[in-house]
Parts: sequence; structure tokens; C-alpha cells
Amino acid sequence: MNSSKGDVLVTVLLMAEDTEEKHIQAAIENVLSQTYNNIELIISSVSDLAVLRSKYEDRWNVKFIKAKLSLDHIQELIDTSNGEIIFYKTVTNVLWFPRHIEKHLEDFKYNKKARWSLSHIEYRDVDNADHPLNTIGFRIDNPPKVERIIMDEIVHYKELKPDWQSCVTNQNQPDQTFSPGLVLKKWIESHIIGTIPDEITVVQWIKFGAPTRKVTQDEIAMQIGAPNGKEIRDENRLVDGNIEIIRTFPTVMGSCFFDKDYNNQIREAIKVTTDIKSIGIKRTMGMGDVVLVEPIIKKLKNKYSEAKITFYTGKPDIVKYFYHKPDETIKIEDNVLLQDFLSSTNNQLKYDLDLAYESRIGAPFIDAYGEVCGIAWDSYKDKYPRLNTDELESFEHLKPYVVVVADGSGWPGKTWGSDNYRSVIHSLKDKSYTVVEPGFSDFSGLTDSKYNKCSLEKMIALIKHCDMFIGTDSGPMHIARALEVPCIIIAGAALPYYSNPNREKIFYVVDNSLNCLGCKHKQYFSLRGEQLTFVPVCNNDIQGCCMKTIKPEHVVTSIEKVRSTPSSILTNKPTKFYFNIPKWAYFIDEETDLVQRERLDEHPDQTDDLHEEYSYRKDEIYKKYSVPFIEEVKKHIEPKDHSLLDIGCSVGLVVKAATEVGFDAYGIDINKKSIEKGKELFTEISGKLKLDVEYVYDKKYDVIVCNQTLEHISKPSEFLESWVYWLEKDGMMFLGLPSFDEENAKMLWHRWQTMGKGEHCTIFSNKSFDCLMNKVGLKYEYIQDVSKGILAKCWIRKEE
Repeated sequence: MNSSKGDVLVTVLLMAEDTEEKHIQAAIENVLSQTYNNIELIISSVSDLAVLRSKYEDRWNVKFIKAKLSLDHIQELIDTSNGEIIFYKTVTNVLWFPRHIEKHLEDFKYNKKARWSLSHIEYRDVDNADHPLNTIGFRIDNPPKVERIIMDEIVHYKELKPDWQSCVTNQNQPDQTFSPGLVLKKWIESHIIGTIPDEITVVQWIKFGAPTRKVTQDEIAMQIGAPNGKEIRDENRLVDGNIEIIRTFPTVMGSCFFDKDYNNQIREAIKVTTDIKSIGIKRTMGMGDVVLVEPIIKKLKNKYSEAKITFYTGKPDIVKYFYHKPDETIKIEDNVLLQDFLSSTNNQLKYDLDLAYESRIGAPFIDAYGEVCGIAWDSYKDKYPRLNTDELESFEHLKPYVVVVADGSGWPGKTWGSDNYRSVIHSLKDKSYTVVEPGFSDFSGLTDSKYNKCSLEKMIALIKHCDMFIGTDSGPMHIARALEVPCIIIAGAALPYYSNPNREKIFYVVDNSLNCLGCKHKQYFSLRGEQLTFVPVCNNDIQGCCMKTIKPEHVVTSIEKVRSTPSSILTNKPTKFYFNIPKWAYFIDEETDLVQRERLDEHPDQTDDLHEEYSYRKDEIYKKYSVPFIEEVKKHIEPKDHSLLDIGCSVGLVVKAATEVGFDAYGIDINKKSIEKGKELFTEISGKLKLDVEYVYDKKYDVIVCNQTLEHISKPSEFLESWVYWLEKDGMMFLGLPSFDEENAKMLWHRWQTMGKGEHCTIFSNKSFDCLMNKVGLKYEYIQDVSKGILAKCWIRKEE
């Protein structure tokens, strides 16, 4: 909190009147818990409030004033204030969300001509205060009904003097009322510009229904996304003049918590049902969530080619750009998120995708959708959403240009801040890029404003033709991914490698040191007071700390990496940025499919105690991997009288297995700690384990083994060529390494165990491995199914 009145930007007038002290204190704490805290709080009450005065006597920014029961008193309070902007707070039945003040200030920062602002509001049932499913309305009517506007929603600059007397209707009558919203009407009539931020920041409790008992968290989970009925019905219908029996199913719900067996039973029944005529799909809100339905529609069309597919959504505008479109799109309200809306439709199959990923902890969103609909994916690219933009205008005249969208979906875990984006935009301009900002809020003021808040059609067109997209996990990000535009995504509470399946050409900027990273994927729902929310509540003192630790220079560095084209270690031709993991970027040689890491000469694993994983699990690894590996080698060469060298032997498990079957086996490694640990564990072979730099090469070997080592080598062709020299004329080399062609490698990608933490310099595919063998001059054959990774027997190519 700042320490002088001269620093105050905001004054909050708390109109306490004659309310009880406990309610006034709750209102004070509500104001003081705001994420923006450079405020002055003036409490006006007819009571003395001695206890509260004592409680806050050390707070310079909290003061108490005796209230007068007249409207003129409000202006008197304004006149005594030190703030530049005035907020109003009442006590009864009204709560500000933490970003209420901050959001209005952000909006004023962008709308510099605006002199007043009006909140979006959420209404809840006061009679069901303990029930989490009591939301009456998600947003205020827009434009709002004047009579429903309350003081807590109104914000204005101090210079703008409100005429509160004009807000009294039926003056001097028994039914006299005070409607604060009329002051806005008068400002509008006087052509004073105002704004309405796009985030809900106020909740008001109003009388609505009968009271209900308090429910438990488990009971809530059972209520969320439950179907209206569970019965499969056979109905007689008249189809083309003939009576047909049509089987109709209850809704397959997105939520997986209310009944563990229900969805599976319905899906199994659907499998044995033929002649499906109609399918209904529901996903209410979230543009990105709606974009992800496109591949679902594709798969359902392939499976049920004769069925009419109807898509019910709160975001129908984006659907018309789907590459695979539903037969019909019907707009529905967002507030049916938790309801089985599809039960009221006539579709045979009904798939409610709301709460699909929300209720599956740690599940990629598209996989959650696929599970609900019983879909099996053919490949990782089968999951990619696609948009059809052939008829949209081109913006080639802006080239080269970057699209920046700073919208953060209204919560701290996805909001990076306009000042940060402004720094990045300055850097982009220094690199001779044009920058456009076609988002909905948080604009920098450094770009052409004609693209701000542009139409969806223009936004899609701008993204389609840009060189790069920069932003957070948002609807526009999903559009960029569907158009396969290179992206730099600032991520914190939500991780795009869960939310969107297309991981190619996307750079994730995250603070990987935080244990709370990706909290959106670690919870189903939470209760904020009595509010049910699917937005994670940050448990840190600094709200949204995952975004605040990311600095502009982190993004600027990422831009450089995305633009880089390092030479391929196989072809020496330029590569292209492909993906990143924490601290490392990877690039692809599109001619050979080889994926290689940046800074190839760095080996972060060599400073680690690499032996720890192997020594801790030595018995398991020995039996499960080392012994079977040597048994495979034995199929190709008899151990007796043959020598074997294991390159990258770690603690010597393969050397031990080879020695026990009769090979004259040796092992070398460049990690000193691994060699020392191997000698300690296996004294019987301690003389045969050597540190690479200490080893004297005085003979050639019948067998050279290089298992799970080659991917750690910065120059694999030179490495293999050097070892070919030490291979006997009729000798064999056995190479084992991970491959991007492995089963599920690209399906899992960031969750693929072999991806590592940057210790792998290269990730081969079958194609790039073939290129490597040709370059080195080795013949080879695979000796295991390539879906399990590369395991090859190699030998020196004979002269033709």
C-alpha cells in the first residue's frame, strides 16, 4: 500500500448508512481484498462505528465520515476525496470480485475518452445462499435495464459530477424510488463517453426461490452435468410415409463424476445400434472450446455418414469457418452450461461436451471430447482442428506482420498485462514487423486501432496471413493453431499443450519452476464463497504469480528462437522451429524429419548424477531391459571368443549381462559419477568399466553397443564414423534409440516419457535414421518392431 495521499488514484465511497458493524466490516474487507490496492476508502455511516474506527486507525487510507441522510451528502463525500476515480460500494447483498477495480482501470487505460464505466453483474439467489448452483444470470443485459443498475456498478472520474437528484422518481410520493442508473442516462444524453468492461466483476444477491439445505462437495459433483433421464427409448416415427422404430438415447454427458458407469453403458449401447439418423452436440461457451469440436464433427460424419449433425452452442459465429461443418448450428444461452439441454431435442444420439475436460483432471481437452463421444483417433494429426478460410481477404500488404492478442479470459492465471505486451510490441517493431491487435481488450496503444475489436471474420483473416501469433491460451490462439500459424503463447494456469492438440510450431513461454503451474488442469471445480467456479483460485499470496514471473525479455528471446533456422546436422540445410520444452527449443529438418535441439554442444545431463535412476532400479532394469537386450544380440553373434564394447554404459548393466553370457565385455561412459557407482555396485566387472577420457583404445571389437546414447550426441554421424573404425571387419554394431515414429510418441508428445528435459540433442524418426546410416556408410536392419523404438543391427557397407 502506498504511504501518501498524493499517490491515491482511486477513492471508494462505502455507503454504510445504518447497517450493522459486522456487515460494514465485511464490506470494508471486500474492498481491501482487491487486486488493485492503491485506494482510499471513505466509510459513511450514521453510527459512530467506534470498534471499526479503532480497528483501522493505523490505515491512513481508511477514514470514517458521519453520514447525512440526503443525496447531497454523496457529492460532499466526493469533494473530500483524494482519488481521481470514484467507485461506490454498498453493504447489503453486493460483493465485488477481486479484479473489480483493476478491470475498470484497465478499461479506462484503453478507452482514454471514457469518463464513466458500468460493471457487468451476476445475479444469485439470496434464498439459496449455501447452494453452489444458484446462479440466476451470468451477465447484465447489454444494454442494461436502467432500473436494475446499482451503485456498486457505477464508476466515474471525479471531475464528472453526478446529478443524483435526477435519479429519484415519483418525488414526494409514497412509492418514491432511487434508481442510480438514471445518472448514466443523463451522461449519455450529454454525450459523455462511457464504457462497460467485458468481465463480470460484481455479484448481487436477489430474492428468487425457496431455501435448500447445504450440500457437500461430493454432492455438488454428482449434480453437475447430470442427465435429465437415463432411459433408452424405442419410438415409432413416421419416416417418408413409413412407420419406423427409432431408438433414442439419453445424453452422454461431459461430466464423468456423477455416475461412473452411466456414460459407458450408453456408449456400448450406441455401438450396436445401426441406422443413426440424427446427432446433437452441445458445447456452450469458450471460443477455443468450440473450435475443438471441429475434429469431433469430422469423426462423427465419417462414422455416421447418413446422420444429420446439429451443433448447439453459445458461439455459433466461429462454426461457419469449420472445415467439417455440422448440418445445422443452433445458438443457445451460456447459462445452460450445467444443464442437460439436449434432452429436450429430438436427436437420437446426444453428446454434451460441456464439462468434458473440466471433469477429467490432467486430460488433454480433445482427448476428453473424444472419450465422451467414443472416438478413436487415427493419428495425432487426426485431432487437429481445421478452419476453412479460402474466401477471406488477404493482408499480404502488411507483411511481415505479427498478430498480438492480449486478452486473458478475465482471470489472473491467463492475464499477462498490457505493459508487458507493449514492451514486446516495441521489440517487434525494432525487428521491422508490423503489429496488429485484433483482440477484444487490453490494447497497447502502439498499433493501428482500426484492427482493435474488429469482426471475427477480419480477425481470422489477419491471423491466417500473419508471420506469427503472440498471446495467451484464448479463442484467438485456437484459431491460430487451427490455421497452423507459428505461435508464441504465454502460459500459466492453463497450459496450451493440454488445451490444443497441435503442438507443432508453437513456443510455450512458462515459468516451469512453479509447482502450481497448470492449476486449471488439476481441479474440477471450486467454491469461491458460495460461488461455483471452474476457474482455478490461485492459492498464492500474489494472484496469478505464474504470469507475473514471465518477463518481456522471455518472450523476445522466444521470438528469436522461432525465427531461427540453424543448419541441419544431416543435410547442412536450414531447419525450422518445431516445438519447445522448458529451457530448450527444437528444430526440424523437413527433408529428413530429423528433430534437433538448439545449442547442440551443451549437455545438461553430464553434470547430474545420472546413475541414480539406474542404481536405484538396477535389478528391475537389469532383468527387464539389459538381459533381453543381450539375448537379442546373441541371436546374431555367439558370445564365445567375441569382444563387446558398450558405449555410454552408465553403471554397467549391459556389460554385466554380456559378461555373464560369455562376451569379453567392456563399457565406457563420459559421466564420471556413473562409472564410479558401477564399480561400487559390480566389483566383478569393475576393471572393465572405464571413463571415456581415460580409456586406451588398443583393439577393435566384434560387437559395439550404443543403446539409448546416440540421442545424447551432438554430432551423431561423426560419432558413429569414429566408432566404425574400432569395429572388426565382420563386426556388428547394435544401435538403440527413441523414435518419433514410436507408438503414441506424437499422440502424447509433451507427456511422452522419452521427451526428457533437454538432455536429448536429437530425436530421430525411421526416415532420418535411414539418412544417418547412409551418411555414415552402414547397412542396417531393424531387429524389433519400430513402434517400440529403433533397435537396429548395423554393419560396415561392403564395396560394390
